[in-house]
Amino acid sequence: MSLEAEKRKLRSQILTIATKVGIHDPNDWDKFNSFMIHKSAGRKTLNLYSLEELRIVVKQFRGIKANYDKSSNVVGTKAYYHKRGLQKPSLN
Repeated sequence: MSLEAEKRKLRSQILTIATKVGIHDPNDWDKFNSFMIHKSAGRKTLNLYSLEELRIVVKQFRGIKANYDKSSNVVGTKAYYHKRGLQKPSLN
């Protein structure tokens, strides 16, 4: 597999996980780019990562997905409401 094809595959995995856990909205890249710059393993936008760095970020996102799946089973958490497409109830 060529280098660019491998990078594309890893970027796709990252975006898929990010969409499932609510970090990425296909219509709004600002939230995702902010996350990548401030909280990702390499602290840069997705298109600037090398192949080795992308592998590290994929591992990070798999961990995020595992935590999201675990948290989504706990009533009252942000992940619980997000996974079910519900609005979080007001605290008032």
